[in-house]
Amino acid sequence: MNTVARARGMSEIARSTGLSREGLYKALGETGNREFSTMLGVLRALGLGLTARPLSGKSGKPRRSAKPRTRKAA
Repeated sequence: MNTVARARGMSEIARSTGLSREGLYKALGETGNREFSTMLGVLRALGLGLTARPLSGKSGKPRRSAKPRTRKAA
């Protein structure tokens, strides 16, 4: 997403998302804190959206959650 945002113009994307240009570089950088709301804002600024749909070939049954790990006593 960083590459696409740079190609479209970081200043324009930053303005559209309400972030500073520097903040956008930081958020999209390798060690950036990519918050979901930031990613949605960048997608929207790029004219894209996010859609959730069921995976094909799945039964639709909810997956069992993994058992929580327990710590062993020291």
